[in-house]
Amino acid sequence: MTISSRSSARPFFLVLALLPLFAVPQSLYGTLPFADEKIQGPQTIPGKVWLAYFDQGGPDVSYHSYDGKNHGSCELNPCTGTNAIYKNVFRKDEGASTSYTKPPNGGWTGDRFSANNSQVPVDQMYWGWNAIGNWVRLSLLVKKGGNYTLSLFGSSNSGGALTLTVDDYLQKGKAVTTTATIPATDGYHQWALFPDIAVLPSLPPGLALLAVNVTGIYAYKEGSQFGNLLWFDFHWKG
Repeated sequence: MTISSRSSARPFFLVLALLPLFAVPQSLYGTLPFADEKIQGPQTIPGKVWLAYFDQGGPDVSYHSYDGKNHGSCELNPCTGTNAIYKNVFRKDEGASTSYTKPPNGGWTGDRFSANNSQVPVDQMYWGWNAIGNWVRLSLLVKKGGNYTLSLFGSSNSGGALTLTVDDYLQKGKAVTTTATIPATDGYHQWALFPDIAVLPSLPPGLALLAVNVTGIYAYKEGSQFGNLLWFDFHWKG
């Protein structure tokens, strides 16, 4: 799409408004925004960024997993016959693990809020089974440039640390990096909201690329997994 150079401010904001209507090019790392019959990227901020909708591109391009397997779709969640539904087959051919929040079933209590043991809303897709070194990349459309604080909804059996990096979508050398410390929720299915756990300053408007990297685990329980992550909420602070 070509826009005349006679207008200065307006074309830039027009491009931002129209981006979701047009094909987004590959990012500098070769990823593309996730898209399927329900979701069309890139994800926009301010607002929630859902980790299960990490970019398309394959292993070591849009994600890295310690064992290259999806332990949710078609493993934990049966996906044959009548079970071959969206949430059970979601990203089944990817090597990063995805699943969804569930109600109680038999003797299992389901996905609960750690603070009061109430039921977490069901059928929310998450990125899980995470160990040190796992990462994902997600395309963003920054609708309002400026400073952001981030809240996280997730679970962690052990507690740990994340490193978050926001790159310009097409050019290296403009990255903004921050870290986030996640306390233990004492169970992979005990969820909590962690408010204001990170700050990302001076994000410019336009396309960007977010990388989320698991960089620390505080107490090893049940192996080396860090936990499950649903979404970050990007709050614009001006």
